[in-house]
Amino acid sequence: MKSYSVAAKLSSTLVLLFCTMFLYSQQKDSRSYFHITIGPSFPLGKYGNGEDYTTNQGMAKTGGVIKLSATTLVKKNFGLIASLQFQVNPINTAALEKDIWKVSNGQLGVGGVFTDTVIVFPSQPPSRTSPYKNWQVDNSLWKVGSLMIGAFNEFPFKGSKNLSLFVEGNIGFSYAWSPEITGQSATDTSFATFKQYKNSGMGFSYSLGTGLNYGLNTKTNLRFNIDYFGTSTIRFAKMRTVSYEEKSNNPMGGTSYSSMVRDGKIPISAINVGVGLSFLL
Repeated sequence: MKSYSVAAKLSSTLVLLFCTMFLYSQQKDSRSYFHITIGPSFPLGKYGNGEDYTTNQGMAKTGGVIKLSATTLVKKNFGLIASLQFQVNPINTAALEKDIWKVSNGQLGVGGVFTDTVIVFPSQPPSRTSPYKNWQVDNSLWKVGSLMIGAFNEFPFKGSKNLSLFVEGNIGFSYAWSPEITGQSATDTSFATFKQYKNSGMGFSYSLGTGLNYGLNTKTNLRFNIDYFGTSTIRFAKMRTVSYEEKSNNPMGGTSYSSMVRDGKIPISAINVGVGLSFLL
């Protein structure tokens, strides 16, 4: 409830700033633009870590981002900006398939019964005699939507009426959806599968960026931007993972099942690049 209360207060602040931008845009000397850019998103830090998949690591890889923003000048070369962006980053299935055999105790089950065994989330390498190898993991996506506001400063190039450099900073909040991850390993004598259900969480976000505007005509600009995007640690409450194991050569009876629920948390960070157009409002 506390996070939703904070989000409600922040949303109210964003609405007020949107209204402020609208009022400024009604001034005769102001210039307001609507921008749309699209491009690649390169995950960083724990979000893009390719070592081991844990509740504190994302194992995301290069995806895409679309950014919609509106700007208005309040002084010469200085103005306000409001932006809405959505990015997706696929999970690195190749890295996950390579390392997922590293389960605790060197096996999926202990004594034919699942205990607090970590299946998706490795803790230590087992012996190489583990029967669960050659994992196949389905493709899935991290998704992050963000609403932010901030300010920008524009620097026209001397000797050019059409080209200018800008820098901007934004703060706001993001809502993220973790991927649903399903994998399986099968041999002549064993079969194992797991599923981690998708989840969602919210956190504060910020971005720092720079880019170029090039005037195509009096009402349209070509726009390029590169941003560093980050969030606070986002909590994914009560993430559920279910697992199943079957051994045809186990004289004690070869099937066992596990269901685990626990929280996950991760800060999301990425370098986002976009190319698009700006339109005079």
